[in-house]
Amino acid sequence: MGKKAILIFLMLVLFSFPALGNPIYSTWELLPAQVSGRVWSGVEIIPHRELVMGFLFEGRLHSPEEREMGLDLFYMDFPLGSGEIRLGKFRPAWETEDFSSIMLSGKAPGMVGIKFSGEIAGLDYQRFATWLDSNRGRMFGHRLEITPVDGFSLGLKEVALFSRPFEGEWVCYVPFYPLYLTKYLPGYETSRYDNHNVGLDVKFNLDWVRLYGDLHVTEWPLGPEKTNPPIYGLQMGFVFPKILESPFTLKGEYLRTMNFLYSHRQEETYYEHQGRLLGTHLGPDAESLGLEVTYDWCEFLDIRAQFRLERKGEGQPGDYFSGAPDARENIFMTGVVENRLVTGGGFSWQANPRVLVDIYLEMEFLENADHVEGEKGSRTAGTLGLTWTF
Repeated sequence: MGKKAILIFLMLVLFSFPALGNPIYSTWELLPAQVSGRVWSGVEIIPHRELVMGFLFEGRLHSPEEREMGLDLFYMDFPLGSGEIRLGKFRPAWETEDFSSIMLSGKAPGMVGIKFSGEIAGLDYQRFATWLDSNRGRMFGHRLEITPVDGFSLGLKEVALFSRPFEGEWVCYVPFYPLYLTKYLPGYETSRYDNHNVGLDVKFNLDWVRLYGDLHVTEWPLGPEKTNPPIYGLQMGFVFPKILESPFTLKGEYLRTMNFLYSHRQEETYYEHQGRLLGTHLGPDAESLGLEVTYDWCEFLDIRAQFRLERKGEGQPGDYFSGAPDARENIFMTGVVENRLVTGGGFSWQANPRVLVDIYLEMEFLENADHVEGEKGSRTAGTLGLTWTF
């Protein structure tokens, strides 16, 4: 009863924010057999500092026992030198203008921790440390962005999960220290209790086109004699904004995830949080190729249409290989592959200066549905986003 009372009180505080002139944001998702919603806002409680607070509601249809509600966001940013420190409960993510990172998308529920974002020695840098729960330990991550020439940037990044504390853990808070090197600290127990991930992203911006790529690697054979399987996620795409000065924007993207990408030897170090993957919603053992067209109808209405071809093998989060031969045999598109043709559309409408509505619906047409040979089927999904200021 105490927990519910606290949640109700915090919700009353949240919905009082509009009276102070702050917008409330919300996103609602209807997925096959599942529904989820998020509501969040911020209030300036000290000059130029906002407290951001949000709630998460989700569950499976017709399964009341699987319904969850809780505090999703509760954080504040504080200035520190040429950057800022974030304290509280937040969603770690490598945020970009054109794509949701295949390595750290920010779609998992919030985690309690600390994060630095800003400049160090003239370089853009982020580093965070979060606490998952009492059984799963901590997650650390950092990203360094280098811009050698105007219009081109290179991001180097790591994410590591540790299911138990270890001597020398303090180095995970040191700026620029490579998390992978913790394996070589004196007295480090064993790699069974950690999950190390390295990544690379590139962005190339011109006036008429933007190109991007994102790479997430958990295993790679570093030499001809090595037997490590190549376990990685790859994402690359392009954006043509305002083609030939028209109101049309064209975006194309290819995405691939190898099997075992979000798994590990130990359940406590799976690459997920509270049942949500830290990376792409497609999960492991998947491939997608898509195009999206956006039309700026007028200053307050954008219309978009999307078309995707997807393939999904039978690999699931939690599956892990028993040895090198097993990994090579089941590295990609395992079992009966489900093929999907996905079409969708939606719009973003500024209904008035205080209300923004964003709606998107899609339909999937399936072959080998649910990995049953020859089975056909379909699925629908949709999202509704509302932003309102009173």
